[in-house]
Amino acid sequence: MAFAQSGLPLLDENSGLWIRLTIGGKTLPGYGDAPGKRGGNAVKEAIGDALRNAGQSFGVALDLWKKEPAGQVEKDGTPVRQVEKARKQSDRERANELRGQCKAIAKSLGNDVAWLQDQFAGWSPEEPDILKADAATMEKFQDHLKRGDGA
Repeated sequence: MAFAQSGLPLLDENSGLWIRLTIGGKTLPGYGDAPGKRGGNAVKEAIGDALRNAGQSFGVALDLWKKEPAGQVEKDGTPVRQVEKARKQSDRERANELRGQCKAIAKSLGNDVAWLQDQFAGWSPEEPDILKADAATMEKFQDHLKRGDGA
């Protein structure tokens, strides 16, 4: 939100910075810092932290920012990653997770659950009940919401 005379983002006394992130015409603030770090890596970390902070307020990609316990591995020794874990969830669990993310998107746009259901019913006439939709359908609907189609 502030710039140094050089035109670069202004870092505060905590090596942090404030940003404004705009998604779908709505702007929210975000703060990021890199405590105890200096130089280019500190700046990159502060910017990434600010984007993550503001993005979470919009409900953007929340599953990507979950922290996994270190050292988790599959039986065959391959590391467990969040994306792989999501694929292994049952379709119902994944669909519920996506419904929650869609609800967060609706909320970030200033709308409620009734609005979300109405949007879904108009978007998916063959199965108008959002609570009955499978994960593949919910993923497509979430993409529809993120693009702002028809909103």
